[in-house]
Amino acid sequence: MSETFCDSLKALLPDTMTVDVCTDCENAFSRIVSYEPDILVIPSHLPGYDGLYLLQAVRSVGIHPTVLLVALLDISDRAGELKVDDIILRPCEMLAVANKVLALQDKVNCAVTPVREWIRNFLMSLGFKPNLCGYEYLFKTLELLSENPGQPLTKVIYPAVAKQINGSWEQIEHGIRLSVKDAWNRHNGKMWDTYFPGAKKRPSNSVFFTSAIQFLRRWQG
Repeated sequence: MSETFCDSLKALLPDTMTVDVCTDCENAFSRIVSYEPDILVIPSHLPGYDGLYLLQAVRSVGIHPTVLLVALLDISDRAGELKVDDIILRPCEMLAVANKVLALQDKVNCAVTPVREWIRNFLMSLGFKPNLCGYEYLFKTLELLSENPGQPLTKVIYPAVAKQINGSWEQIEHGIRLSVKDAWNRHNGKMWDTYFPGAKKRPSNSVFFTSAIQFLRRWQG
């Protein structure tokens, strides 16, 4: 993959993830062997090389990372044969690639649930950036509200999230507000209008979570 692609993806991933970038196939092999990453994002084609050959070489030495394959052609029917965990076709939005990496992180951490998948897709559809600390706070808040939507944000939910990150409830509220503001300021209208019809200004935190949980409940049936 190009250096621009790699740098753009790295910039979107949260600081809690350790990310190593390499655009050279030969150096990539030695670094993968040295670091043994949990997740490997690899293109199906590299300049002068077959990316799948690199993947096979990595596995031949006993390293088996969770793999996201970035492909130019639809090879989903070969996913089992290739032993890849997910595939994304280029051209693609970097935000979609970042969210696939985060979903694979859930798999590595054995934290894959339908609700977590819904939350991640919901936030991605609205353009939330995973590299902002407010994204993590949003995610944790939605998880807690999915279990008990009647709990008050300021008195119960924010303090519970703050405890998880060793922070304050004010930090949680502020981070979420900034993350919502960032996504709202960049939105093109379509998905925001679906979830917040008629909204003329950025929704408050409470309005945002109320609408999100309503749609989550509908999805759960």
